[in-house]
Amino acid sequence: HPENAESSLKSKRLFESSLDRLDKKITLRELATIEGKPLSVSNRVLSVTCSINSTNATKLRFNRNDGLPLFIIGQNAAPKGEFVGSVGEIKNWLISQDFDSSLFCTKWISNHYRWIVWKLAAMERRFPQCLGRKYLTYQHVLAQLRTRYEKELKGARLPAVRKILNKDISATRMTILCVSQVLRFRSKQKDGKTHTEVRLELTDGWYSLQAVVDGFLLGLIEQRQIKVGSKLMVCNAQLVGSDDGVDPLDDCYDSSKRNCQVLLKINSNNTRPARWDAKLGFVSPKYNHHLGGTFLVKSLRDVIPDGGAIPAIDLVVCRKYPKLYLEHISDSNHNIVETLHLTEAEEAERLSEHEARHQLTSEKYAEEARTYCAKELDEDAPEEWKKMVASGSPEDFYQQLGENEKINVD
Repeated sequence: HPENAESSLKSKRLFESSLDRLDKKITLRELATIEGKPLSVSNRVLSVTCSINSTNATKLRFNRNDGLPLFIIGQNAAPKGEFVGSVGEIKNWLISQDFDSSLFCTKWISNHYRWIVWKLAAMERRFPQCLGRKYLTYQHVLAQLRTRYEKELKGARLPAVRKILNKDISATRMTILCVSQVLRFRSKQKDGKTHTEVRLELTDGWYSLQAVVDGFLLGLIEQRQIKVGSKLMVCNAQLVGSDDGVDPLDDCYDSSKRNCQVLLKINSNNTRPARWDAKLGFVSPKYNHHLGGTFLVKSLRDVIPDGGAIPAIDLVVCRKYPKLYLEHISDSNHNIVETLHLTEAEEAERLSEHEARHQLTSEKYAEEARTYCAKELDEDAPEEWKKMVASGSPEDFYQQLGENEKINVD
């Protein structure tokens, strides 16, 4: 489960093997060792299993007798005989197992049916010798649904994508997601040309969301270096399109449609390919707490121009340069005619010269103002004021004035 599992780049993805000789949980890497060299899939896996993808997985139906995949609705004509796998049948089975029907809806069933079937089919195709015609069965699908009910609905342990869409956890947290679809939306522009917008549908194996990519990631998609089944380690992503978030089980939400309003914005500097056996979901903080929850960019050569912010990089300071100051010299029209680079000492000298010029200019204007005010005052002042100013002792002269003369002076 993406929420409570210890997830890392080395990813210890555990599952219950259906092989008779394997009675314990093993990692995918251990299973790959047992599987050996890849052999022909067609001889060991049913043809219907080979044609399952993330878009038609909900249409798969199983043989009621042996539980093996039988056909995909819309691709093959329904064979004679009984088959199972509809949402209504699965809902009735869940209720018959005493599951609380108020906790789940038909969209919850069809959503998880889709991802479980796609996962089990991919496992059979990847390990045909060990898992061929044994892993993708109706009984195994129901068992997986039971486990998801116990964890998500009964235990309230929500998976990564649902927490991100609900905005219970920030989308910036490091997460490993799988590409389930490369979406191409075509539209006609005003000049009549056709424009194609490429997006990704990403999943944590439980729910999915639609992602918009930058130019560098778009190039990797066109080169098929990023394709369906690729696992991406993403951090510092941004959820756009909704301030309050959205629940993936809402009727209005569909991560495969063009009108999907809630999008995950990812960029190349914060996206890296994950190992093929990496566990989907949140990466445990214990692996990157010293990096602030991001991954480390190993070299400056790995930094993509216009690829977004750099999550973390380890650099060594080789030399510390002195502080420099930039000085622009302008002409009378305020046009810059020369640019100088000054050291700290030269900048201090320039500043001292500027302050000295400013002081001289201030004193000059103050003296001119004082002279002008004195002249204006002398011209408009009464005769008694002029005599008082000219006297040797203005205070004694003022005391000898009469009441009317004092009023004139005041």
